[in-house]
Amino acid sequence: MKKLLIIAIMALSFCLPFVGNLQAMAEIYSSVRVVYPYAYVYEAANAGEESAILIKTCNYNEVLTTIGTEVVVGGVDNLEYYQVQITDVPGYESGYVLKSQVVGADVQSPKKELNINATINQECDIYILNGTDYEKTGEKLASGTKIRWLKNVDNYSQIQYTDAQQNIITAYVLINVVGFSGISRATIGAVIIIITTVSLVLIIFGISGKKKKKKNI
Repeated sequence: MKKLLIIAIMALSFCLPFVGNLQAMAEIYSSVRVVYPYAYVYEAANAGEESAILIKTCNYNEVLTTIGTEVVVGGVDNLEYYQVQITDVPGYESGYVLKSQVVGADVQSPKKELNINATINQECDIYILNGTDYEKTGEKLASGTKIRWLKNVDNYSQIQYTDAQQNIITAYVLINVVGFSGISRATIGAVIIIITTVSLVLIIFGISGKKKKKKNI
């Protein structure tokens, strides 16, 4: 029995690297589509570095043909990229686009209805995450714009909003411009803290009361 277990463990450890390679290959699409307001294509997989050379800027929904069968990891931040074909820039045949800014071209983005859970409470700039840097797109969201809040990262909120063409776009805004419908997260957190504190006090006094009764006995 022990021998069979050892053989099984050895076989599993031998297969794991191949499973990892299959997963990496599964992430590659024959073509990808930009899902941010825009995305940069670099000469090398090194966004955010001073030596990074920008080949072109792709707009929302632009489709790029990928090259190779693996996701490329590069740069000082070890970010993931797709190598893509370049046909409209003289001197270049390929470049690298951040994996986080695109999806498979066949993946359909929701366009009919945005699942709203928050509102922009003042006019604000729209940002895009380029590597590890947040950059202004030059566009703004008006106060009162209905959005879908996704998560907070650093001092920014990742959100989705609907543009004039009814496309649902993913981008970033400063955290302080996002207002939540109904009970805010801060309120929920405060209520949880109060309930926890009251419960602890009741437990402590309950234990103390029991000890006093025992002493009286």
